[in-house]
Formats: sequence, C-alpha cells, structure tokens
Amino acid sequence: MKKKSLLIVLLIVFVGLFNFANFGRAWHADLIEFTTDKELYYNDETIEINATWDLYYNPSLQISYVQIYILDINETLIWNSSKYYEIGVNNDIWFVSIQDLDLTFDNYTSVLYIKFFYYVREIISGNTVSDFLQTIEIETIKRNVSCELT
Repeated sequence: MKKKSLLIVLLIVFVGLFNFANFGRAWHADLIEFTTDKELYYNDETIEINATWDLYYNPSLQISYVQIYILDINETLIWNSSKYYEIGVNNDIWFVSIQDLDLTFDNYTSVLYIKFFYYVREIISGNTVSDFLQTIEIETIKRNVSCELT
C-alpha cells in the first residue's frame, strides 16, 4: 500500500513538472524592434510607433497575444492597440494623435510611457504569464499659440 501511494505521489509530481516545463518552453514572444519616430512631441502632432515581434504559441494549448499600451505619468491607460494573435514574425505601425489622448498638460508638459505588452494563458491549467517587454518614454509639450494685433 505504501509503495502504491509513493508511486502515485511521484507520478503526480512528475506530471506536474512536465506540464510546467512544457508551459515554459511551448511559447515565446520576442521583441525585435520597438521605436517611436521622436522622443519629444507637441500636442498637435501624431506619435508614430513601430514594432516588429515574433510570437509563437500552440493555439490548441494556449491563448497568446501582444498589444501596445500608452500610459500617463500615473500609469493610467490612455490608449491601447488591438490585440495581435498572429503566430510568427509580425510588423505594424500605429499613428496616435496626441489630441485624441486625455492629457492635462500640467506645467505645459506630459510624460507618456509606450509599452509593448504580451500575454499567454495555458488553456488546460489556466497558468498565465504577462509582462511588458519594453517601455519607451516620451514627452509631450503644449504648444503656445499666441496672436498679436497691430
């Protein structure tokens, strides 16, 4: 009876370690390029975000995607891209108008964080891994418009 119990416990531990190892090796998200066209923007400009990434996962075992976030200085989400589930090497460009973002321009400037996010969830176990692979910090400046009458 003790041998049978020990065998069952060892089998459970082995299966658990095997599943954990497979979860760790069965997917990856590699960021190849992540840039913006500038580091300093005026409030009437558009931010150009370029990204190239490699996403690999098994759709029958996992759900995985990447997404771009823009957060303000308080880490509040103010914009995000669609979710990208495509397997393999992918490339995309996003154009985000600063006027469309909810910015206060305290002291005429705002600091923004553009983050590359990835997510993977194993369907069977429910194990989830998510992380920001890279962050770009940019600054936006409120353009002073003045008029002089003569």
